[in-house]
Amino acid sequence: MAGGRERRVLQWPIMKTVMVVDPDETDRKIALALLSGHYDAIGCASVTEAIAVARKRRPHAVVMDLAGALSNGCYDPIGAAARIAPDASVVCSASQSTAIDYARTRGASGLIEKPYTADSLDAAVRLAASQMAAERTPARPPA
Repeated sequence: MAGGRERRVLQWPIMKTVMVVDPDETDRKIALALLSGHYDAIGCASVTEAIAVARKRRPHAVVMDLAGALSNGCYDPIGAAARIAPDASVVCSASQSTAIDYARTRGASGLIEKPYTADSLDAAVRLAASQMAAERTPARPPA
């Protein structure tokens, strides 16, 4: 402290890593483009690829296309997302309301319906992350 003033160190927010798992290359590229300005965005075409990449990159959130995962033989996409990144929030994407209902019953942290927009994708990732953080925060004992 020189001259009675505190020196403040600016802290920049840490860019979170978001993994998009979608076998449809066009949808995956759209999602990555929409996320890339705000997040370190990674794209994977399959659950198998995502598990391998996640070991190195440790995503904070996983956006999982339900229909794509199911059509590629992954019968538990929410469970697969938990294996990809156990500490990540999971946002399930789909273009059909039945898939969204499925994700709700399986405990997805967030849901988003296709087609993506920048605002809807960012909001879904943020909401899922905040819900997950709230679940992990221990409750305060009554005073």
